[in-house]
Formats: sequence, C-alpha cells, structure tokens
Amino acid sequence: MIARSGLVGALLASVACGARSDLLVWEPSSGGVDGGQEATVHGARRSGGDASSAGESRRDGAVGDASFDAATSPGDARDARDSREAARPDACPAGPCDAATSSVALLLFGGASDTALLDDTWVWSDGAWSRKLVTGPEARRGHAMAERSGHAMLFGGIGSAGAPFGDTWQWTGSAWALLSTSGPPPRPYGVMAGLGETVVLFGGEGPLGAPYGDTWVWDGSAWAEKLVSGPSARASAAMAAFDGAVLMSGGTDASGNPLKDTWRWDGAAWTELAAQGPKEYDDAMVAVGGVVVLSGCYGFDVIGRRIFNETETWDGMAWTHLDVDGPSVRQVPAMAATSSVAVLFGGYLEVGDGGVSGETWIWNAAAWQLSTATGPAARGFAAMTAFETTAP
Repeated sequence: MIARSGLVGALLASVACGARSDLLVWEPSSGGVDGGQEATVHGARRSGGDASSAGESRRDGAVGDASFDAATSPGDARDARDSREAARPDACPAGPCDAATSSVALLLFGGASDTALLDDTWVWSDGAWSRKLVTGPEARRGHAMAERSGHAMLFGGIGSAGAPFGDTWQWTGSAWALLSTSGPPPRPYGVMAGLGETVVLFGGEGPLGAPYGDTWVWDGSAWAEKLVSGPSARASAAMAAFDGAVLMSGGTDASGNPLKDTWRWDGAAWTELAAQGPKEYDDAMVAVGGVVVLSGCYGFDVIGRRIFNETETWDGMAWTHLDVDGPSVRQVPAMAATSSVAVLFGGYLEVGDGGVSGETWIWNAAAWQLSTATGPAARGFAAMTAFETTAP
C-alpha cells in the first residue's frame, strides 16, 4: 500500500461543491486498509428544489446516444498490483500528477449531455483518455459500475424512452459481454462496489420513483438477493470498497430528501457506522490508497435545499472540518480510482455556471489537479470503475 501524506488507513471523501473541493476522511478505529481496494462511481439523485433543478431536468429530459469510460482497481490482483505500484518511483508523490504507468485503468460509460444520452466507451490510462469503438450496452444514465476480479461490471440505468434497465454487463478489457438479464428488478440510481469475488448492489429508483432498499450480490455467475436488515430504502447513494468491506453513505429517500447516514457491508450483514454527518451527501465515491473521494453533496440549511461547500474528516468517532482547493460546484460527476490516484470526470455545474462539464480532475491524496487531457464529451450521470488491463 502506498503512503498518502498521513492519510494511509483513512477514508477520504471529496465533495466537489464549490470553488474548493470538500473532503470527508473516514479513519477506522482499528484494522488496516487494503490500499488497492476498488472504488466505484455512480451518480444520480432524485431530489427537487432550486439547487437540483438543472441536474433533475436534464436527467428527466435526456435522450439519445451514450459515452463510457472507466477506472480500474482489480480485486483478485490487488496485492500484486499494489506491489507494482509501490515499487514505481513515479507513483504520484505528494504533488499533483495525472497518472502513472500501470496495468490498472479506468473505464467510463454512458451518461447524459445537455441534449442526449450517450453510449460510447472510454478508458483512462497513463494520464490520457482513449475511446474504444465497440458495441455494448444501450445508451443510458444512472447506471452503476464496479470492479470484480479485475473486470469492470455494469448494471441497470435508464434509457432514452424512460424505461429502466436490468441487464448486467462485463468489460473484458477490449469488448463488452452481456452476462445476465435476470436478477435485481430493473432500476437506475443504484450503487455497486466490489468485495472479493463478489459485487454488492444496494437500492436505486423503483417504479413511480419509490426507492428500493434491497441488497443483491453477484457471485460471478448469478445475482442473489440477501434478505437482511440494514439501510433504509434510497436512491443515489455513494458506495466504495474500503478496509475489507463496502462503505455506503447518503442518498435520497422516497420524498427526495437527502440522507446523512453511513453504513458498512461485510459480505453478510449491514452495520450502521454513523447516523448523522455534517451534511447530506451522495453521488460519487471512490477509495484510493486508503483514501475515499466523495463528489457531489446536497442538504438543507436555513436557506433551504442547496449544494454545500464543506470539508469534513472522520476519525472513527467524530467529524471534523478541512479545507482543500479543487473542482467547482457540480453534481453527478463520474469518478473512479487506481491504487494511486482518483479521477473525476464531468458533472452538471451549478445553475448559472455553464451547464455540463467535460473536465477531468486528478486527486493524489495531496492535491487536486485539472488535467489537460482531451477526452469524452461533457456529461453528467455517467459511471466509472477500475479494471485490470491484464486480467484473464
């Protein structure tokens, strides 16, 4: 595992909510961190109010064709990969950097521009984007992606006709393969993360906008529902693999109200870690070298519902405040991570700030850097995850 400026063993969540980027650090009270643990990204919310009107209207009105890119952070190959990354002299020291040569890449797929849904596939590797001219999932937004055993997986989303998808896909490194059309009921805005040989899926938006509160696990061949108690029903939460488990935070309830709680899935049961946070968050969260980056935040104050610009740390017992410069205010970006850097792409900008973003930002646990790499068209509601380019 690569040291991260004193944050090794911590879970860092960065909320891109203003002129500076907000960071949330989760530091477990005991136990180590598997620095190479995969991080998933998804982004979608179902909440109303002035602060969300731009993203909400685009989500409801988006139609068309799609674009995809992803980040890799393999499960089975974590130890070997981390050893390779740690041995590299260029493995993103304590200063801004784009990315270092690695067999871990990031995959991005789909999302919505200002006018259309997208279905293109993009890979971020060695500090650059490349488009993969392949056929695969239909154009969609609000899908979930995660890494399992070195491969990128995709589930669900919603298409241009407004019908939800219930299909499961895998990226082989050069092509898409349809794995299943059965399992969880079709839905957008669920969250997924890899855990060992499995992928866990929670929640999402059901019929008539009512959120799901179910837990599903993919074992490599089929989905199985886990009939366990746990988090309340929600859509658009944030989830990432961390410290040998899966961490989930936030989301929105059946009334569109943002949630504040934080939960842990250990492969068999849910445990609530925090009932209240400093603000309500959702959208994109990744783990990178013991650091989790959460992008997108929402909540209430005396003014009403709005986007916040705050930085909070979790020491295992309480939240405290930090400041860091970074991406401007935005909602529903896509984000994923290698073992050394997190990559954030796109998102819908705050009302009046220019619509949708096509920026790529890099977080190396010390600072954010705006990449100059040319890549996917501007979009929100895309999804990203890591994959191993050498995975069998």
